[in-house]
Amino acid sequence: MSYARREAFGTLRHIADGCRRGAVGVRPSASCGCLERTEAQAALGALSARELEVLALAGDGLSNQEIAKVLTISRETAKDHLHSIYGKLKVRSRIQAAKIAWQAGLSR
Repeated sequence: MSYARREAFGTLRHIADGCRRGAVGVRPSASCGCLERTEAQAALGALSARELEVLALAGDGLSNQEIAKVLTISRETAKDHLHSIYGKLKVRSRIQAAKIAWQAGLSR
């Protein structure tokens, strides 16, 4: 398993465990605005584990092709996951989805 994939899984486990304010692994800047972070984490509850992986990577700035390479899926599958994520999060763009991931502490 690649480093990026292990890191994504670790972050997902941390989020799933209900990370608390100031917990290890959460960016210090994510600690401010705790209510926003809690709401963002709640929104992520609608996503599957694979969608969380894709969103974490997209939130870190990876392209669809780069996401596909890290997760060993096709570029089209990565794109399909992103469109599903947009629908579940009720957003229209990658930037809006990445903002939610950032607010939740899912991406760097």
